[in-house]
Amino acid sequence: MIAKITKGSGFGGVVRYVLDPAKDPVILSEAKQCWGDNADDIALELTAVAKFRPTTKLPVRHFSIGFAEEDGIVDNDIKSEIVVKIMEKMGYGDCQYFAVAHGRVVDNHHHIHNHDHIHIVANAITPHGERIPDFKDYYRMELCLRKIEEAYNLKPVENSWEKIKRLKATPVPSELQSRIDKTLTDSPNLQEWIDRLEAEGINPRFRITNRGAVQGISYIHQGEIKKGSDVDRSWKLLSSRFGKTPENLELMQSANLKAQSLSIELNPADQELLTKAADLAIQKLAGDNKFKDKSVQINILDDVLKVRRLRPNKILFSAKKNESGEWESIGVPNIDPKKDLQILGELDRVTETKTSIEQPEVVQPEVVQPEVVQPDPQIVDEATIVTKLDESQSEQALEEIEHITEDQNLVHSDTEYSDAQILEIQINTETKVSVELEIEQSNSQPSTPIVETKSTKSKPVKSSKKSKDRGR
Repeated sequence: MIAKITKGSGFGGVVRYVLDPAKDPVILSEAKQCWGDNADDIALELTAVAKFRPTTKLPVRHFSIGFAEEDGIVDNDIKSEIVVKIMEKMGYGDCQYFAVAHGRVVDNHHHIHNHDHIHIVANAITPHGERIPDFKDYYRMELCLRKIEEAYNLKPVENSWEKIKRLKATPVPSELQSRIDKTLTDSPNLQEWIDRLEAEGINPRFRITNRGAVQGISYIHQGEIKKGSDVDRSWKLLSSRFGKTPENLELMQSANLKAQSLSIELNPADQELLTKAADLAIQKLAGDNKFKDKSVQINILDDVLKVRRLRPNKILFSAKKNESGEWESIGVPNIDPKKDLQILGELDRVTETKTSIEQPEVVQPEVVQPEVVQPDPQIVDEATIVTKLDESQSEQALEEIEHITEDQNLVHSDTEYSDAQILEIQINTETKVSVELEIEQSNSQPSTPIVETKSTKSKPVKSSKKSKDRGR
């Protein structure tokens, strides 16, 4: 007997399914713990009790029990007894449930049944509002069925865990494994074994470290690669047959070179990894045929892309594009999905930084020189500041000079003019101004001029303290 357990949230669908007239249903009256006699009434009755515990979201239990074909037609009374025993053993003895036997050959079945089977619909909520636990229900169901098979002399069925254990204990050898075993008869040496493998269409590939240690083996057969552990013929099991000699190491390296020239059909995950690595390598080449730095060497020769790691020294992959434009591995790729892709990606970013970032053109801002207003050479011809004026003459002269220089954007200096003497100031209406300052000496002695300018370009001069005070 075998069983299937289904859990659900609503009773309407499952009740209508098992009582579908097209399936030739027969309600087992001796295996029924509910009052209704049709699909609608039974579904309402089960739903009403399930509401006693609204926190349970899956109160529906549907048990499909199938007998072995060798059991023939099982009497309905026997079926009813089996249903009652199953409900008691599974903990549903106090719950609502009903059982239905279906016909073998009916149009509305998913497939033709060559064996008897029954359906049990049960409520996981008791009339007291308690929930029946379903912990390890499949395991408990198998134990229950084994006892029923024994009690009713039915064909025993192997438990699932027993079947798994048996299959693991006696694995069925694959075709590749059988071919490898064939090459190992009469204890050949390594050269003989490699030759026998190649005669069987198998190319071995050894995983060898930089120090010459052999860590594993894989087999290439019909374009596919299999690890030694996948076919139960790992190097750990085979290494004792062959000695660790330099000659054997050379034979393994030679076998690896042959394997590296074969086209390999990769699984989807390895193919995606190869495509990413190849695309990164092509981006790094940027149209060239070769590239080399301290960590990676990339070459393209005869449309074959080869990528080698230099630290540590190993071939990552060789590949070429097929007619559909996809990368096709030549030999077995040895790409680390983290380290190797990271290195290739960093190379690409370095190139991007050097080539794609253009320095912006520095545009010097245009400096607009302010227009310098030059005084009209006819306005100021000559100015000489001298000493020995009385106070009233000095103030009048300063007022006249300040008026002229303000009109021509001139600024006075901070020179004290108390000793200055201005003899004549003439201003005409056509903005032509001539200023003649003559020097007179008190005591008939010439004094040294403090400031003297004879140029059309005037120096900035600040006004005297007295003129500043007067402006305020």
